[in-house]
Amino acid sequence: METRDSQDDSATYMEILVELELELGTRAEDAIAAMKQKNLQFYEVSFTMKPPVIEKFMEPGSNVVHLRKLIDIEKANSSIGPMPICAYQTDSVNDAITGCQWFPKTIYDLDICAKRVIMYGAGLDADHPGFKDIEYRKRRLMFADIAMNYKHGEAIPRIDYTESERETWGVIYRKLKELHKKVSLDLSSAKTGFRVRPVAGYLSARDFLAGLAYRVFFCTQYMRHHADPLYTPEPYAH
Repeated sequence: METRDSQDDSATYMEILVELELELGTRAEDAIAAMKQKNLQFYEVSFTMKPPVIEKFMEPGSNVVHLRKLIDIEKANSSIGPMPICAYQTDSVNDAITGCQWFPKTIYDLDICAKRVIMYGAGLDADHPGFKDIEYRKRRLMFADIAMNYKHGEAIPRIDYTESERETWGVIYRKLKELHKKVSLDLSSAKTGFRVRPVAGYLSARDFLAGLAYRVFFCTQYMRHHADPLYTPEPYAH
């Protein structure tokens, strides 16, 4: 959804999250059909483990009038229960209706957080050891695409690393093995139940901490540059 900034009239995009609670005997397909009759455009449908709830992610760039259409659907279709609508701006994550800040309400909502990457793929700072390495930047972009398409509950894709990447990991692994003996605690791992999930690059502190709230640690899958294996600005997992 596109709005205009009041100060410089620049375009600001919002993503719309809609949660539908269906009454007993109402099919999810009926709710979807009711929305499509209003010419609403969606780019993703996500079914969670909560049987009566479906989630809709409206395509960024949609007209503001679509919000009113959603409200009209709720009033006109008696088979659809209460419909809370959360619309947040991708730059400020403010709810467009209530003004409150959006936050993930289920672990499946982390799929939204994971896509709000500040910088990823081939975008590297000038002081990064791989800044001038074209092939390395291409590999980073490949890993970013994998992470952006990952959804909670799927198996983390296995990566066929190059010989150079495996050698780089060897340097990192030996360092981690040394540190692991000093600071790790088996009891913590068994009690916390943390898991990892791929992410394309930088996340805001808010989105990263949202993952920790669900015992999920966002990690990049790409390898560090061979010129300086111990350099990294992001968390990683292999």
